[in-house]
Formats: sequence, structure tokens, C-alpha cells
Amino acid sequence: MTVKCQNANIITAKEYDNIKINTTRLIDIKKTKGFGSKVISCFSAPKNIVKDLDADGYVISIDYFFENLEISFYEEELSNIDITGNKSSINIKGVTITIGDHINKLGNVIFNTQKDNSKSIIYTACEGCNNYFVIECNQVTKEITKIYYIEMT
Repeated sequence: MTVKCQNANIITAKEYDNIKINTTRLIDIKKTKGFGSKVISCFSAPKNIVKDLDADGYVISIDYFFENLEISFYEEELSNIDITGNKSSINIKGVTITIGDHINKLGNVIFNTQKDNSKSIIYTACEGCNNYFVIECNQVTKEITKIYYIEMT
């Protein structure tokens, strides 16, 4: 997914690091570097793990699939988080949301216009940062339809 970011909700680096996926802070997810036992200690056992190996058998990327949650690492760096259903959530600045919630739960936010002209809400720690959270919603019902984190490399 590619997001054209014109307008973002800038929060402090500390607030950004403290965004929680379920009960685990973003900074703690990053610290796992994708190592199995560390990721499992944050989220329990995944339903599936997919690894991409180089020619020498070293892990290049690893994807963890949990119930309603997917987390990916590339070369030990967090690259993607997808909340895929309402059994997983994100907490930003003390407000917890999930798929199906009304966008008004987030309060007063800045909307971004994506390439297809739909609206999304982007949270990042700085203007021009290469990692951010995106929250997409149904333009009519204002219900949250997608929540994801992306690291642009």
C-alpha cells in the first residue's frame, strides 16, 4: 500500500514510540528485531510464520500472522503492521480503536488525501518521516476499515 502523505497528525517521538498494538508499545515491537521468541513474548504464538531466506540461508524477512494482526520485519527492522480485524487494536495517545470503530473516537484529527482521493488519517513523529501509521475509513459511514504501519525504505 502506498500512501501519498500531504497532511499528517504529528505527535511527539515519545508518543509515537508509545503507540500500542494490543498491549505492546511500538518501541518494544521494534526492539524484538523480528526474533521469534521476543515477538512471541509480546503477542503469544502466531498462527503462521513466513520467512524469506537469502542464498546462504539467512533470514531476509519474516512475517508473523496472528489473529487479526500481521507483523513483518525486513533485515531485523520492523517494516509493516496490519490490523486486519476487530480482535486487535491500536492505542494512540490513550485512545484505543480497531476495525469497525467510528473515526470520531480519535477526536479532532487532520485528514490526508490519498492518490485515489479517499481520505485517511496518518500519525507520524515528524514531517517527512519514512514511517507512519495509516487509518482508513469508509467515506460514507466513517467506520474504520484499515489500520496499518508502514516503513518506507
